[in-house]
Amino acid sequence: MKKFVGKTIEVMLATKEETIHVMESDNLVLMFSWSSQYIEGSIYQLSSFQLSKNGLNSVINLPLYTELHYFNKKIDSVEYIDDNKIKKMSRSQLLLFYSMCELIRTFEIEVNSANEYICKWE
Repeated sequence: MKKFVGKTIEVMLATKEETIHVMESDNLVLMFSWSSQYIEGSIYQLSSFQLSKNGLNSVINLPLYTELHYFNKKIDSVEYIDDNKIKKMSRSQLLLFYSMCELIRTFEIEVNSANEYICKWE
């Protein structure tokens, strides 16, 4: 799971574009986007996710969970959580969902000697 989340973040940082990875078997979508002050990480249900033609998927889809991961480490914020939809998830989906939430909340970014972004957890 760390590799999946980390790769999504690294691709988003390298491209500065909204980055989406789908977990089809678990009916989940992981999406990251970048702002000058934070990284936004969101989890969506695949069954209700609509892909936008203009790349602003966070505007047209309601997430299960969104967290703003500020570059100022003293600020972190859960922006949105949909308790009603989460309550309807299967046990295996819940375990995966909460693992992803924790990874979104706790990642760190490093830049290596080749100026590439590396996502890691302590």
